[in-house]
Amino acid sequence: MRLRYHALTSGVRARLSPRGYEFIDWEATNVAFCSAKEASFFATFAERKATITASLPSRLWRQFVCVSIAILMLAISGAEVFGQETADQKPDVILVVGAGGEAEYGEAFTQWAMRWSDVATDAGANLTMIGIDGSSGESREAESTPDLDRLKNTIAALPSQSRQDVWIVMIGHGTSGQSGSKFNLRGPDLSADQLASWLKPIDRPIVIACAFSSSAPFLNALSGKNRVVVTATQSGQEQNYSRFGDYLSQAIGDAASDIDHDGEVSILEAFLAASAAVRDFYRDGNRLQTETALIDDNGDSLGTKASAFRGIRSIAKAASADQSLDGDRASGITLAPPSVRLPLTAEETIERDEIEAELRGLHARQSSMTDQEYRDAVLPKWLRLAKIHRDAEDRSKTEESSAPPDSATDSAEAP
Repeated sequence: MRLRYHALTSGVRARLSPRGYEFIDWEATNVAFCSAKEASFFATFAERKATITASLPSRLWRQFVCVSIAILMLAISGAEVFGQETADQKPDVILVVGAGGEAEYGEAFTQWAMRWSDVATDAGANLTMIGIDGSSGESREAESTPDLDRLKNTIAALPSQSRQDVWIVMIGHGTSGQSGSKFNLRGPDLSADQLASWLKPIDRPIVIACAFSSSAPFLNALSGKNRVVVTATQSGQEQNYSRFGDYLSQAIGDAASDIDHDGEVSILEAFLAASAAVRDFYRDGNRLQTETALIDDNGDSLGTKASAFRGIRSIAKAASADQSLDGDRASGITLAPPSVRLPLTAEETIERDEIEAELRGLHARQSSMTDQEYRDAVLPKWLRLAKIHRDAEDRSKTEESSAPPDSATDSAEAP
């Protein structure tokens, strides 16, 4: 488990020596790293090293060094911490495969859905699959229920309040016209307004991936607080067959998509990797690109293209001083296996979320603060986060050491 932070560009290199991290090479890429203010920061940081080191185990100390470097770059990276959910709870994943029309599309959509199914299963999620015959071992009566009703009933059965994420992944074809945008299902189609209405009672983090053509209007209808919405298109008029869903299903389970190298693939990283693959597909084939994906996680219903990011950092300009940029929340939401999550208690999770909210507020007010004021305000919060994760890590190690030996291993070693 790692504290999540925005990685710096590849221009900065460091190595761990007996004295700590030595910065052995600096390359100016998008920014000049080694400014006078930065030198002052590292001087201050070095003075505090002894106190900090005494309170942190070596592993968290190494993490804290990286995190503290990221703090320095907050003005240009918008870095935030996003911890993981508790290990004894599970996210809910709903995979919806739309009407394929032709057989080749149906086979492709099923393949994409199975990739998502593998990731959700590895994450220990509560998985529901709709639109694939015989999925989830359903009864004949359930299979005869229209997919639209099954989706509605599945959402209605979700716990309305939880800290765990709800993922709704829709794969297939879409249409857009005077009656609005719709996702094509077997039987009655799904409109953006219908889905928005069904999700209103759900007070949980929600990720909605609309991997179908003409999906952009779904972003406008579904954007909101505590939500991440990804659409395959930037307009309802992009009606051609969308390949974005193919690449997104590959990216979410591919370690190569892990841009910040924290061991997990976030929905933002999957979006960026899939968008790059779509761009390359059209460019390499000398084709006119007919789809451009969007991501929205700040609730402004506008969405942001992948081209507006450098790494996982948005370089777009916020509409107002109190408006966050897209990507902050999405960069911290993953379908990570339980083995990489720390067992945070409910109290620790609440405290972590409060600290993260305070950090976001400080970042928004950074321009009105002196460098010293900003450092003094931010560093104690990072230390509080480090303590939360250290305590959870200690509990995890204790549980591992007290766990009974694996019976399969014992039997294999028995004479």
